[in-house]
Amino acid sequence: MNGYRPAMRDLFELPKAHLHLHLEGSMRPATLKDLAEKYGLVVPEIRGFGSFTAFANTYLAACDVLVAPDDMRRLVFEVVEDAALAGAVYVEPSSYLPHHRQRLGRDAAVVEVMLDALAEAGTTFGAVSYTH
Repeated sequence: MNGYRPAMRDLFELPKAHLHLHLEGSMRPATLKDLAEKYGLVVPEIRGFGSFTAFANTYLAACDVLVAPDDMRRLVFEVVEDAALAGAVYVEPSSYLPHHRQRLGRDAAVVEVMLDALAEAGTTFGAVSYTH
């Protein structure tokens, strides 16, 4: 090479975007446990994801514990908080709404809850959010 050497910088300090972040798959294990206990649900023990089946079972359990709008608000808020703590300034959450119709109602109502929570979390943690 011509002797060019890029400046060394701490990658943690660089702003990041977290794109297509699956909300339910990003649920904190403690939140999954807490909500499952609140609703008397049994969830699989989380020991890492050695297979897609293990991940899918945990993902579906996370969907099952989102029983009330406040549960979805909590999830969104915590996911944005975790992303911001990791340096994200832009969060693009994703959710498969049919998983929530039976417990949380119409898709539009669920999206409204998510958008409100995203706005609050974004203001609190300094992250811009966009949902699709």
